[in-house]
Amino acid sequence: MTFGKIVFWIHLITGLTISLIVLLMSVTGVILTYDQQLTNWAHRNYRSQPRRPNSPPLQIDELIQIATLTLETPPSAITLQNDPQEPAALNVGRGDYRYANRHTGALLNDSDAPIRHFLRSIMYWHRWLALEGGNRDLGRNITGVGNLGFLILLISGLYLLCIR
Repeated sequence: MTFGKIVFWIHLITGLTISLIVLLMSVTGVILTYDQQLTNWAHRNYRSQPRRPNSPPLQIDELIQIATLTLETPPSAITLQNDPQEPAALNVGRGDYRYANRHTGALLNDSDAPIRHFLRSIMYWHRWLALEGGNRDLGRNITGVGNLGFLILLISGLYLLCIR
């Protein structure tokens, strides 16, 4: 068997074995690329208008005080965007956010868990093949081998292209 045939069979076997891993990482990577756009789309109805034109948004202390009345506990963190029409993101638990109108303090949602849960699960598939706990190392190794196999495919494919 010639060296070219050996490279061909290595190329073929590697391609068949890692193609699913590469496909999974490609699809999940594309979805993760649009993380911010998907989140903005899910929160498209949360933009708020000021009570009066050109009125400033509430101060952070006021916003927290008003939101705490509805939430029953103060948020552990608050995130504000530069645009005052964007809602304030109030962290009310591990990975759970409520959004509040920055001009009135009114809560705009019950939870943003569905979109966050979806994007988090996509990230888990991308990084660890959705394996949990101690198995994450196994998932990380499998995706690493998939990437290494992809590099082998690239090099062997270039070689096969050049010998023709």
